[in-house]
Amino acid sequence: VYRDTTGNAVVPGVMVTSTRVLNSMLVDPELRSIYASLVGTPTSIGPDELSTILTRRGLPRLIVSDDKVRDTNGVMTREFADNKVILLPETPANGGFAVGATQWGVTQEAKKLSQARALTEDKLPGLVAVPMESENPVQTGLLVSAVVMPVVTNPDLIMSVDVLAP
Repeated sequence: VYRDTTGNAVVPGVMVTSTRVLNSMLVDPELRSIYASLVGTPTSIGPDELSTILTRRGLPRLIVSDDKVRDTNGVMTREFADNKVILLPETPANGGFAVGATQWGVTQEAKKLSQARALTEDKLPGLVAVPMESENPVQTGLLVSAVVMPVVTNPDLIMSVDVLAP
């Protein structure tokens, strides 16, 4: 359990980690010993056994993500380091809390449409699509623009833990 700056208790709903951390957990001696028997201790446990261990101890479910995104130089880069576990609350749809929001801005196209009274003030933020036509030569097109930014609004609900050496 961790607390945000208002003092409200928030229980993590998910743990996001990498395949590297998952594989390390599956061969961890302490976790393997839970499944020891008279025959001995298994050399590894499976993801289902790990899930059972976590659930029985009241820990959140594990999500493995090795996703990469293209950086500004065009290089594919991990979304987070492969030696971390990220603890997050459950999603609002599942009774949890949002850690952020998508903020929509106002484009220059929206401002022009507002000046022409084609858009009201409350409709300015968001995606703007304007049909375009030309007669000589005949052309049709669609101009689409948007200003959008993901914003972390509740950073206290995110915990990043280094669990392996880099």
